[in-house]
Amino acid sequence: MIEKSETNKENGVVASLTINPTDDEYNMNHKRRGTCLIFSHKNFSSCGLPERKGTEKDANDLKHCFKDLGFDVKLYEDLNVCELKAILRAGKCGSF
Repeated sequence: MIEKSETNKENGVVASLTINPTDDEYNMNHKRRGTCLIFSHKNFSSCGLPERKGTEKDANDLKHCFKDLGFDVKLYEDLNVCELKAILRAGKCGSF
């Protein structure tokens, strides 16, 4: 079991949650679900591949679905490798 807690910087409220890494399902019994990162890639011209059609609809459908589930959603489109890695590093440090 992992005890995770977070303090809201605006009002000082501390929320905590016990996480079992072996659970088969994500624990949805808390108000703040977490952050959902969506990386949508439409253009692959640098790889010589055609544009991926329909990615906007897929990304928006996912965004609405996770928002409805109570997640904070961040949608990123057509990032290069450096930009994507920077976002993942920021998330690992809790910067979003």
